Amino acid sequence: MHHGSIPPLRIGQPLLQEEEVDSTNKRLWELLSQGLTDGTVLFADYQQQGKGQAEAAWESETHANLLLSLYLRTHWLPAAQQYRLNIAVALAVYDFARMYLGPGTFLKWPNDLFYKDRKLGGILIENTIQGSFLADSVIGIGININQAHFLGNFRATSFTRITGRYYTLRDLLDQLLACLQLRITQLQEGQWVEQRADYLGRLLGLGELRSFEYQNQLIKATIIDVDPEGHLILDSTLGRLVMNNKEIKFRFDEV
Repeated sequence: MHHGSIPPLRIGQPLLQEEEVDSTNKRLWELLSQGLTDGTVLFADYQQQGKGQAEAAWESETHANLLLSLYLRTHWLPAAQQYRLNIAVALAVYDFARMYLGPGTFLKWPNDLFYKDRKLGGILIENTIQGSFLADSVIGIGININQAHFLGNFRATSFTRITGRYYTLRDLLDQLLACLQLRITQLQEGQWVEQRADYLGRLLGLGELRSFEYQNQLIKATIIDVDPEGHLILDSTLGRLVMNNKEIKFRFDEV
């Protein structure tokens, strides 16, 4: 970790709210040029063009889902260790969902929240780097809460679809921010080994033989680890595989 002390972080202070923004991440980067407090959160009632991992389109009904971005001044985290931030954020999102949904909640490598084999949400982290450390990070989180219908996305689900209940977004937001506060503070305090173990224990498909798409072919493989750089490590019929994001895809439709 960076030498020197890190000032105490207060996530969600301030909390900005906007009715309609193109993307909460994009808006926070724009606001950053005017100066932002570490821990600022932008909460959107409706997001027109959410940006999922590598430009995947994100569907969201107005007032139905949690859509927010968090700004962190991350000069304390070496750039070579930036994947540690992904793990801390993923754990916070998992902790939050698990409170409401129970077992069946999983993290899907690298940055998705799942319930059983269905996608509940996603995380998109964008960093700037200064020298050998990160400088600024904007963390976008989208979680399906009250949305009941998903056009053309058969793998999506929501809190409401799972439990049959309707949720007050503002209450959930406060709970999610508390989870982020806890996990990011742990990371700042150097609890990386514990967080990595936590992450592996919550990983969808860990130790299970599953179907994946790799180099345009269907393969059977078992996830055995995620290395410190964030690569997925699998044992497969082709031998040991060490994968970057987008090199390999889960295939849920194949058994």
